[in-house]
Amino acid sequence: MPITLDDIEQWLPQLRTSAGLDWCAYECLANDPTYTKPDAEKQFILWEAEEKERETFGVQMIDGLKDDHPWLYAFFLPEPTQEGHLRVRFPFNSGDSELFSSLSPNLVDSTRVNVKLDAFWKMRRWSTASRSSLALVPNGDPQPQQDPKWEDQRSPTVNINQACVNQDEWADPARDTNRFYTVIGPNLGEFTSADGHQANGDNVASRLYSIKTGVSYVGSKFEAPAGKNRLEVNSALAITRSTIIKRVEALRKPDENNFVDDTFRTQLELLTVTAPIADSDDYDGFQVRDLSCMRDGEVYLPGLCVPYSDKVFSQSDDVQEDFAFWLTNFARPVGRAKAKLFLEYGLIHESANAQNFLLVFDQNKLTRLKAIILRDIGDTYWHNGYVEGTLGNQYPSVYQDNKGGILAAERRSRHYLLLHENSGGSYPPPHLVRIAAHSVITHGFDDALVKLRTWTEQQVLQLAQGLLDGYRDFFSTTLAKFYPQDPNFSYDSQEDMDVSADLVEEIGKKFSYPRGAYTKQEAEAFQEKYKGKELMLAASIRKQSTDLLGAADDKAKMIQWLINAEEMALCSAFERYLPMQQKPILPKVVG
Repeated sequence: MPITLDDIEQWLPQLRTSAGLDWCAYECLANDPTYTKPDAEKQFILWEAEEKERETFGVQMIDGLKDDHPWLYAFFLPEPTQEGHLRVRFPFNSGDSELFSSLSPNLVDSTRVNVKLDAFWKMRRWSTASRSSLALVPNGDPQPQQDPKWEDQRSPTVNINQACVNQDEWADPARDTNRFYTVIGPNLGEFTSADGHQANGDNVASRLYSIKTGVSYVGSKFEAPAGKNRLEVNSALAITRSTIIKRVEALRKPDENNFVDDTFRTQLELLTVTAPIADSDDYDGFQVRDLSCMRDGEVYLPGLCVPYSDKVFSQSDDVQEDFAFWLTNFARPVGRAKAKLFLEYGLIHESANAQNFLLVFDQNKLTRLKAIILRDIGDTYWHNGYVEGTLGNQYPSVYQDNKGGILAAERRSRHYLLLHENSGGSYPPPHLVRIAAHSVITHGFDDALVKLRTWTEQQVLQLAQGLLDGYRDFFSTTLAKFYPQDPNFSYDSQEDMDVSADLVEEIGKKFSYPRGAYTKQEAEAFQEKYKGKELMLAASIRKQSTDLLGAADDKAKMIQWLINAEEMALCSAFERYLPMQQKPILPKVVG
């Protein structure tokens, strides 16, 4: 009989429990059942193409890619043709994509690109919670496969809300064969290091990367209508942001004011390659992400998996203790990490659900968070004023040049994301520094906490408030270096202000982020109305939040309005105190 979503839901409790400390298993299984995937070994099918005219392919890469990642460079970008035209090997996710939908030989513009049809290759991959896959890039050219299965491999037999379960992935014994942990083993750092490691069954060393492509399905959910079948237009921006981060880190030296902090890491984007699509002005392609931020002796839990994780981390069946653990080891550190991302690099998240954060624990000490790894660095805006003022003066060789610097360069490109400007139009600009705290508990995260961990709605609210606390505390510690007398970001010192449910809804609904549609003028009007009283408003919302949530009929909506309203008040205060011509002194994120 065909496998159904109901079958998968019945299997998941046992599969999740057996995940133990396996990061990839959590990535695949610890999610809403609709999106789950088994962590069995799968494949990319590689196909090769060459451009007919120079600069037909779009290629962006981080500084030093050819020297730091020579295998990666040679594997995807073989030697050019004698005419100097680029050759590229493109990975196609045959298990989650459909022909003519994501980039494949059928979709590429054959009038501008020559496709090599006499050989294809297979590349080992494992699923994650999203479109990305973990993949082993070998040291050397791949060996052509004889008669590979190129056609769409998804089973069309079971339709669930315009979706279908991938029979080949879930059928026994596929979900128990060549799981990520059995191939990679516990020494992850060996596979993410420059020298790589030899996997089971291979005769050459390989290095582990994350590769993102378009897919039609995420788990059993048909996501092509949402644009998941193509690489986003802001993929090139991910390379720009990663390059800036790498350059800043290269200049930073450990000292009392500007030290190297291993409690906060970023997963950098290394390479983005796109090709023109037939009968369209659009491009599609793939993106490669560095995993060297992951090391031996560490255990990882994707942030979105917190509600689904076994008690191996919090080690408590008591709901209050479980809540306190994740408040300390998830919410507040994520808030501090988001503040550090902004203060160090001038970047604001435009979409920041829990999937964007990877929690790092020492394998011998699972009771305390060791670090936060921030992922999807391309989903960020530049804060124009802060970048041009503070960071431009602190790191002129990074942010400035004779052509106007990084912001001017981005404005000249096809796509840009700046504080008050957005070329894509898919998200409204934030207009001032924002946190996106509420988005961390979306995508079923809040419901799972209530249903699977038996948390109350009040605890869900307090978890989201923990992100605001971590963000506020980091700002307070940092800005106190410049304003030793003012501001006082403690809520305890603030007077009370009357806050009604109607006011919370009015502010929270208008200034929701990142999906809101408020204007720059509305943001400025809010700042003018509450000028000097932003912290009083934020503290009053917090103090009255328990009563307001308790009285609300739609508690999920009230949580959203409460978090958005408090965040807006905090961010308005932060804007007024941002140091614009001084060097930031940044404290640790975790600990």
